[in-house]
Amino acid sequence: MEREEWKQAAESRRQEELDAKKQGKFFFGSSSAYVNIYEEGKPQTKKKVAMSDVVRANPAEQDGMGDMTGLTFLEEATMLHNMRFRFARDNIYSNISKVICATNPYQWLEIYSEETMGKYRGARVESMPPHIFGTAERAYRALMRGKNQSMICCGESGSGKTESTKLLMRYLATANKGVAQEDKSDHTVQAKVLKANPILESFGNASTLMNNNSSRFAKFTKLYFDENHCLVSADIVTYLLEKSRVVNAPKGTRCYHSFYLLFNIPDKYKQDIKTDLHLSDKKMSDFAYIKNNIQIGKIDDAQFCLEMLDGMSTLGFPNEDRDTILRAQSGILHLGNIAPFEKKGYEPTTDLKTACELLGVKPEGMIHALTTKEIVTKSDTILKPRDPADFVANRDTMSKALYHGLFDLIVVTSTGLSSKVKLNQANGLVCWTCSDLSILNTTPSSSFALTSAMRNCNNSSTIISLCPSKKSTKRKGFNGRP
Repeated sequence: MEREEWKQAAESRRQEELDAKKQGKFFFGSSSAYVNIYEEGKPQTKKKVAMSDVVRANPAEQDGMGDMTGLTFLEEATMLHNMRFRFARDNIYSNISKVICATNPYQWLEIYSEETMGKYRGARVESMPPHIFGTAERAYRALMRGKNQSMICCGESGSGKTESTKLLMRYLATANKGVAQEDKSDHTVQAKVLKANPILESFGNASTLMNNNSSRFAKFTKLYFDENHCLVSADIVTYLLEKSRVVNAPKGTRCYHSFYLLFNIPDKYKQDIKTDLHLSDKKMSDFAYIKNNIQIGKIDDAQFCLEMLDGMSTLGFPNEDRDTILRAQSGILHLGNIAPFEKKGYEPTTDLKTACELLGVKPEGMIHALTTKEIVTKSDTILKPRDPADFVANRDTMSKALYHGLFDLIVVTSTGLSSKVKLNQANGLVCWTCSDLSILNTTPSSSFALTSAMRNCNNSSTIISLCPSKKSTKRKGFNGRP
């Protein structure tokens, strides 16, 4: 009897499958199925696929859900479809509980105003539309409850990590706007923390194929708050600076912004800069390191330079330090123009003399460093002439090392000038803050346990917390479900 029932059930199931195939449907007992394929600008087609490549679709009424934990099926395909659906309607943010996914629209949207920030301050974030300000507000509220916070901004180049980090810092720096403050200079501290960004971007960002202002380094920022939850200090640690870009920017990209800004110093600062950069009779095309990538994309170098110098002024960079930084940059450009030579009988060229003057070294020392290799043994130091064929590599290595050291100096100086500490009147000791919030801005790496769904998003979404990105989908003509 049981065998007969089993046969009837199997026959019934086979008949259901045949009927489903006739109607163009499928169910999860099949080995394969025909699915409708929607491609932008192309007619709808059908394709036979293995059932292992098919996932359950959510009901149409769930399309565009803000918090994707409410989806019936939360899988890679359904998550990407929901983000694409929202993106087509200018909703670039989507939540997965406390994780926020941001799809880069490659344009500035009017959703970051002071008015928008005010809507999220003190609000119940769960009842508000997904927004990076909501993520910042949630972290700040936890901070007020005495819990130190950490945030990860993760995504590939061009995904918008830099802008997302700046938006987080902008919100957190003014999160206590409505709180009475005993020290009015707190506002100055907030301004200094934010003004450090243009300086770091000038020296650590460059134009790439995906982005006109791409960070070419990873950054760990720690914001310190006092007992009144006011921002009082910040620490910045950088790592993985792309030094090779100094001497050899890939085709279609630019070197670091800072080199191009030397030729676009605003009039308001030209009188303040007392040092001679030896650039008055030079053009960008005269320098080997930057001549092939002068203008990529829409970049206003003059405005960028103004923001950088204004930032230095706000942070209180001494004029001597600022001029030294500019001289070092110009010296690196001139160093890149030194042609290969042999030490014996060499007469220093104008480029070598200028580079030495700007970098503060003697020509004899520069010639020795470029043409001689020092081998240090346990008992002696051996001097060996360098192969002329290795001259360019040695010169470029020196340029990269100089720029890396300059960048580290700028980071340390910016951090020190943007900090503020309070003095404990009882014992005269420095009294540090009572809570902190950390923001890590980095690209995905194997050290993060990312799922395949996350890795497939890695091209152009910025993820705050632990979810990376996917290249933006064009909105024009988007219609229907995948």
